[in-house]
Amino acid sequence: MLPIVVTGLGVLLSIHALRQLRRALASRHWPSHPAVVLRSSVRAYAGRGRQSYEPIVRYEYRVNGERYESGRITFAGLQLLSSTRPDAERVAGRFPVGTQLSVRVDPSRPHLSVVDPGVGSRLRLLMGLAAGLLALGAALFYAR
Repeated sequence: MLPIVVTGLGVLLSIHALRQLRRALASRHWPSHPAVVLRSSVRAYAGRGRQSYEPIVRYEYRVNGERYESGRITFAGLQLLSSTRPDAERVAGRFPVGTQLSVRVDPSRPHLSVVDPGVGSRLRLLMGLAAGLLALGAALFYAR
């Protein structure tokens, strides 16, 4: 039963990672639009004896006169959680409220935007984790 569960998790994570990878690669070619930061803060999460922190950044931009709002900094495939407040504050600190920035916007889905286009380290980590789960599932299956 364990090989099926591990492989299943690997498949689900792979599907999610590949979807994010496709968008990340495409985002390098999306047109840029000016945006302004509306909110920048750090949210704390408590759980299982440890604290995690997430940078919260919201920005707005316009495409063909229509206003959109987003918070996507990168196609990480995961939330940008950090185990330390200074790491999360460093990310949020890149985006003070009122800052003008450029975002890449999917021309066919203008609600989809990103500040840092392309494939980042967190997405690479997610893809590696998915591959690791698939390999572990296969090893468990063939070891039976």
